[in-house]
Amino acid sequence: MATRSLPKRPTMFLVSSVLVLAQCLFFISGALATFVITWPPYSAVLGVIVLPPAIIVAVCQYLAAFRGNAGAPKAAAVFVIIGGVAPPVFLVVLFVLGAVDGAEVLLPLVLVILPMLASLEELGRPFGAAVLLFLLGMGPMGCLAGWLNRRRGRQLEAAGVSEGDTLGLARFSLQELMLFVTVAAGIMSATTYFVHALPPQYAEHVLPEKTPFNIPENATDVCFCRNARLAKAYEFTIDEEGFRAWIEAGVDGVAPWHEDGSLWPIAGTYTIRRYHGLSPELTGPKSITIADGLYYEWRQGSERIYTAFDRETNRAYYYRRGLVI
Repeated sequence: MATRSLPKRPTMFLVSSVLVLAQCLFFISGALATFVITWPPYSAVLGVIVLPPAIIVAVCQYLAAFRGNAGAPKAAAVFVIIGGVAPPVFLVVLFVLGAVDGAEVLLPLVLVILPMLASLEELGRPFGAAVLLFLLGMGPMGCLAGWLNRRRGRQLEAAGVSEGDTLGLARFSLQELMLFVTVAAGIMSATTYFVHALPPQYAEHVLPEKTPFNIPENATDVCFCRNARLAKAYEFTIDEEGFRAWIEAGVDGVAPWHEDGSLWPIAGTYTIRRYHGLSPELTGPKSITIADGLYYEWRQGSERIYTAFDRETNRAYYYRRGLVI
């Protein structure tokens, strides 16, 4: 077994290795969280898909950067490039399919991924945007890290190091064991954060800040539910002035009512779906019929948003239709 000294590692290679390992820890933590959470639905399927590659890439990259395994840089180059390019390519495919109403082509994965992407937005637009940019940036980062790994492999070959050499680094040092304990603690902390950060599928009689939706701050007694097809419904108590202001500000991120929708007084009766109908775990009326109040509707392609206000109870209702597949 060879005991030659390890050729000096380039600074760019070390920096990229640390970033790759950080990305792997992020995905490992997120994947572990999917085995614990109950929403989004079928999240464990994504965990099964993500966890093994994340572990493989992390091990290969660690061996390439910090151990004397001469064959690791080549393996790391392949796995890092594939692992870096796959997430942004898949996101682009999802968005393209959504744009052409072709989501049914990948229905099994769509029903897993889309609720999770929606949940990123529910964590807050800045956080959600940061995660999406992170995923999209993995492509260039993966290609750069893969090239640096290949370069490191050629450096070792030029130094006469064969793939069977360990360069005297076969054993783990005390510092490495301490690092592994620290990393394990970090993964546990990140996993716990992911588990508690995502809002539940449904909740009843909560405050607006306890929901993932853009509900007026002066609203009370909020109830909501959403399902795997991205349908969502919620209701809350508010006065008519507050309801009108909420609609005019633009509901659910769409244009204000006077540009792309209609806010009309109810003539006769108006029926709207309630949150109870989006989960078999909830009991209660699946719709409500209002005789005196206001209603609003917004439509674009296959998307539909319905809201209504009941003057008798000062109760506002919202329903957004999910994927039509």
